[in-house]
Amino acid sequence: MKYSYNKSFGIVGGILLAGFMLAACDDKDTNIGDKGVEVQVSSEIVAMTGDQASDNGWNANDAIGVFMVKAGKGIVVNMASNQRFVTSGDGIFGPAQGRMTFPVSGEKVDLFSYAPYQDLVYDFIYPIALGDQSSALASPLLYADRVRDKNADAPQVKFAFRHQLARLVMKVSAGEGIPNLEGLSIRIKGMNTEAEFDLLDGALGVKASVGEIVPTPVGDNVYCALLLPTGTDLTQEHVVDFTIPGNTYTWNMADDISKIEKAKVYEFDIAVNRAGISVSGTIKDWVDTDWEDVSAGNN
Repeated sequence: MKYSYNKSFGIVGGILLAGFMLAACDDKDTNIGDKGVEVQVSSEIVAMTGDQASDNGWNANDAIGVFMVKAGKGIVVNMASNQRFVTSGDGIFGPAQGRMTFPVSGEKVDLFSYAPYQDLVYDFIYPIALGDQSSALASPLLYADRVRDKNADAPQVKFAFRHQLARLVMKVSAGEGIPNLEGLSIRIKGMNTEAEFDLLDGALGVKASVGEIVPTPVGDNVYCALLLPTGTDLTQEHVVDFTIPGNTYTWNMADDISKIEKAKVYEFDIAVNRAGISVSGTIKDWVDTDWEDVSAGNN
């Protein structure tokens, strides 16, 4: 038996099949959110105790993580979970890859964010470890609470970021009876060093993880460390040891600080004397920031 073959039908059928295949590929590779109105992100860094904003809080290529969830819930919308947004330094952020768009249905959503961006954020949990800060400044955590009930009718989203940790800055000098600070080492003791920050609820969960914190040298005998908020008053267990080969001099932090509060900078001039420690300093709101983007180069 012979079978007839219609060449024109074969060509048309091939074109239709190729079209279907391309459409299928497009459907597979396109985020449904790409069909909607794009989220427009701006920001500021403000004090915890008021609305004072930083004048120069962002640097070029600083990155934040952005989430979009159903209004009042914790259900991610349009796969917008920990999306990396980057700024040129002016506080206006754009997506590093792809687009983040509002639901085409008009459904209301909430958006929230944190900085600096990290890849390793799962189930809305941002891990914090502050033990050894000797080699580089640890990244301070900033958080912007939910911007609620947004949709494509008003695509502009402005995040108000606030610091969630505290910073201790110590300017150390050789005092009476101490010729120099050669070989100086510093250990902060009695503080918890690990926590988890719940980005969905904006809550810090401090773990029972008391250990030594090694601060970062950031200048000529200037040392800096991030600290977790204590919640309660400091005790005689919260100390800083200054060791010059052969001798250790101890600062009882509770003598000068009642407790460690988030979004505060504790800045102290500390003179190491043969007879002990002399301390003077200030406590102020932490508004601006000099953190580095830990995700630089990870696109």
